[in-house]
Amino acid sequence: MDAASISWANLLKGQGAEAVIAILQQASESIHRVNPDGTTLLHLSAMMGSARLVRYLWDHGARPTIVSLDSSTLLHSAVRAKDESEDKERAEILECFLRGERDRESESAAGEEAFVPIDVDHRSDRGWTALKQAARKKLERCVEVLLRFDADPDLADDEQYTALHNAADCSAIMKLLAVKSRNLNAANEKGETALYVACDRGTTAASLILLEHKADPNVSDAEGGWGY
Repeated sequence: MDAASISWANLLKGQGAEAVIAILQQASESIHRVNPDGTTLLHLSAMMGSARLVRYLWDHGARPTIVSLDSSTLLHSAVRAKDESEDKERAEILECFLRGERDRESESAAGEEAFVPIDVDHRSDRGWTALKQAARKKLERCVEVLLRFDADPDLADDEQYTALHNAADCSAIMKLLAVKSRNLNAANEKGETALYVACDRGTTAASLILLEHKADPNVSDAEGGWGY
């Protein structure tokens, strides 16, 4: 089989990680090939949620810092889940990337290679961080992993929404973010805070968490309204 003509996505979906690995063992150059959209096989394996293939590629020298044309990193790819049912394996992939980063940094300090880190807070072309994506997808374990590796919950996208806005209807994730946030009252371009959004959506548990962490209930939106 010609590795250059393979649809890796179809092979991974249809036959699984071991079938891909079997071909890569004979065509290792494919590990490092960059597609026209700026992605690599490592991006694909992360996006499709294959922790097994991610580990293989990482262990065989796949470059983790490549950014795609839409400015997405491997971390963005890892949290592109369909729903919460994929949270556990997606979190394992994030752990692989971020723990592996620490190992690479240690090796670099020992003089083995120049170290270029993965930026846990890298923004896509829409201003989204991986943490914002994980919060929106309700990937609680992924959010926990990203926060443990110092992802910033207060970074805003192009419309000034933070991860807390995205977590307004998920109290478990809101609890994780609120502890780490330095600005619970950050407002989006409409003037809405995370508390405003949570109240507007009727998510009492998330609203109470924000209030417990001293979010200000008196901040109105740009039109002078409140979410409650």
